[in-house]
Amino acid sequence: MQEISHFFGIIISIQAEAGAKHGLPRFHAISGVMEAVYEITETDIVKVSGFLFPEKECLVLGWAELRRAEICAAWSDLLNGKLNQDLKIKPLQ
Repeated sequence: MQEISHFFGIIISIQAEAGAKHGLPRFHAISGVMEAVYEITETDIVKVSGFLFPEKECLVLGWAELRRAEICAAWSDLLNGKLNQDLKIKPLQ
């Protein structure tokens, strides 16, 4: 899993699971021992699994809305084997 952002104690990462066929861009949000996975659709950002405390989830969703295009570009690069290992997407401040 590659970390692409980090803010307010939340680590955001992306990974391509071996053999998995994800059609939509997705990312993982990790806060302490909790983790949630989100997919980006054309209109929404949807949690597909896991749990974060509501205040952390609000931060993650806000960040993802602001950085939607960058997350989608990183996802595309990852699937095409072109993801820059030093990529960092601007965090919430």
